[in-house]
Amino acid sequence: MKTEKSFEKEKDSKIEKNNELLQKLEDLEFIKNKLDEVTEELDQVFNAAIDSIMIIDRNYNILKANRVFSGMCGFKNKEITGKKCFEIFGGHECNTKDCIIRRILGGEEYITIESERKNKYGEKVNFILSASPLRNQKGEITGIVECYRDITSYREAYNEIKASEHRFRELFDNMSSGVAVYEPVENGKDFIIKDLNKAAETIDNVRKKYIIGKSVLEVFPGVKDLGLYDAFQRVCKTGKPEKYPVSFYKDDRITGWRRNYIYRLPSGEIVAVYDDLTGQKQAEQLLKESEEFSSSLMENSPNPIYVIDKDYSIKYVNPAMENIVGFKADELLGKTPPYPWWPDRFKSRYGALLKEDMKHGCVAREHLFVNTMNEEFWVEIYNKPVFSGGELKYLIINWFDITGHKIMENDLKESYTRLKNTLHSAIDALGNIVEKRDPYTSGHQKRVSKLAVAISRELGLSDEVIDCIKTASDIHDIGKINIPVSILTKPGKLTDIEFKMIKTHPEVGYEIVREIEFQMPVAEIILEHHEKLDGSGYPKGLKEEDIMFEAKILTVADVVEAMSSDRPYRPALGVDAAIGEIKSNRGSLYDARVVDACIRVLREKEFEFD
Repeated sequence: MKTEKSFEKEKDSKIEKNNELLQKLEDLEFIKNKLDEVTEELDQVFNAAIDSIMIIDRNYNILKANRVFSGMCGFKNKEITGKKCFEIFGGHECNTKDCIIRRILGGEEYITIESERKNKYGEKVNFILSASPLRNQKGEITGIVECYRDITSYREAYNEIKASEHRFRELFDNMSSGVAVYEPVENGKDFIIKDLNKAAETIDNVRKKYIIGKSVLEVFPGVKDLGLYDAFQRVCKTGKPEKYPVSFYKDDRITGWRRNYIYRLPSGEIVAVYDDLTGQKQAEQLLKESEEFSSSLMENSPNPIYVIDKDYSIKYVNPAMENIVGFKADELLGKTPPYPWWPDRFKSRYGALLKEDMKHGCVAREHLFVNTMNEEFWVEIYNKPVFSGGELKYLIINWFDITGHKIMENDLKESYTRLKNTLHSAIDALGNIVEKRDPYTSGHQKRVSKLAVAISRELGLSDEVIDCIKTASDIHDIGKINIPVSILTKPGKLTDIEFKMIKTHPEVGYEIVREIEFQMPVAEIILEHHEKLDGSGYPKGLKEEDIMFEAKILTVADVVEAMSSDRPYRPALGVDAAIGEIKSNRGSLYDARVVDACIRVLREKEFEFD
């Protein structure tokens, strides 16, 4: 039985334990508050980091990401947490053996890579990624920390620097002036060649790879006599650029006139920019000689030459010019447009052309002029404007008398016209031969020709091609001359033998016409005018692209005219039936473009056979 004293002792023990428990609770609360403070501080540090940080668990789930990462990838923080890392900011290495998480889980302790990915908005982000494992007290990997250093701006700047460097190198290598870079030795006692551009190689007749690293005195021993070596030393010492005057350089290898500009770079290197003026110097000498030569040449030239000032006044006329126009030089000097050899009907046109010639000149333009006797003559004109300092000085005008050529040209045109008329008459005669033998199809070839020409124009073909198609259409049945009249005019159905004879007419027509020298393949069009796209035609059973396009036009025109006209074995079926035939077989027997053009001609253009 417990005594009062034992109860008191037990009570004190409980109070003591309660006090200890309360103290522990207070200690835990203190620790919790401290942990909260530390966590808050860590969160502030986490979000204040200048780099993007993301914490991922072993299953690729994003546990935490800071504000910088959110800004870099384009997602809000609440959109990131809990998502798979490759859903938010995946790269080409994701789901491969190069996956960062796989490598960490595979035993790698620290990984650093440089990569490029796209954010939510499709913008490219360049970064350096550092990744390391998170471990618990047992050393087990519980997650991965990925830290991204955004280097997009640095990469852009680097690329811009590289591009700028490339541009400057291109400029350096492709300058028309020579450029050489020298490194001073012992404050200018010598200068070593460090670089030179392509123009310098050409001007100095050297190869860069053979002289880099050599002394300027070794490569260009005449540089001291030129005085340029002293200029190098002055610029090296003072840093003040110098324009070295045009001087003559000479050594055992090269000679020529040079003009140099010398600079000192911030690095201390000396740069010489120079031009080869040898050609210019030679040209100056030649100019003096050429002026005398040109004057003599113009005076004695058989071709008319005159020069007009920028105000269009005549300042020089050679003797040949006097002869062709019939005026003396003193009558023409100072004259302004309209010039006395311009016919009244061409004054406005010639004035406008001369105005353009003052800017651009002209080559081989033909003009008709008149002399003092009012006789017409033709010339071919060559106008050359001469500029100085960007301003027009005068216009040199050269004439070539082509009057004789023009007469011959007109004679040839008339001869060609007569030949062409003769050829057309022969073609008409050939066409009439067939129609005389077959009164039932009289006019068939002409009507086919009219429709074929209309289709060709609708298709936008050239005049030359249309003329070829017309000629072939006019005589496309010439081969029927070889077929007995009894078969051509037979009112009933043809036998197989008779039809085989009919089918020979394209080849016979080809043989008759092929010896005639047409400008285009008339005979070939006649040969193929019964061919069909599917190969069911004759005489060769050609298909699709093997058939000439001109023959495809003639085929459609032939079918439409034949169905629209009377035949010995049936009355006319009419234009509607003909359109139905070509429309139903469009693309199978007849070319689709030709069929469409034919229907437009018949329906929209109100085409009618005569």
